[in-house]
Amino acid sequence: MPNDFGGIERYVLYVSTELSKRGHEVLVTSPTGSPLSRKLTVPQSHLGVHSKYDLVAVAQYIRLFQRQKFDAVVTHFSPDYLVPAWAAKISGQRGMILTRHVAAPMRSNRVKSYT
Repeated sequence: MPNDFGGIERYVLYVSTELSKRGHEVLVTSPTGSPLSRKLTVPQSHLGVHSKYDLVAVAQYIRLFQRQKFDAVVTHFSPDYLVPAWAAKISGQRGMILTRHVAAPMRSNRVKSYT
């Protein structure tokens, strides 16, 4: 996650806060001490992703998903959305939503890998 507090962080903060206010159980994962982590008012798990092939993070997310089943797993911000997505699939989580915050079309080879 970048050192500043950008649009994706604002989006995650807003959506997680509003879902919680409406009675949904929300858990956000973010790196310890990140700008998002410091502003969150909902429960969080301090998980960080260092690259799109971060096997340590995959294992951490698998442990999280084995402990708790979620109705939806929503991921944002490349490369962070791949690692939890893989772990969710391995763990049998359902309701996977990957949000890509870019207006440009996605290349077909990427669409296949995310599917």
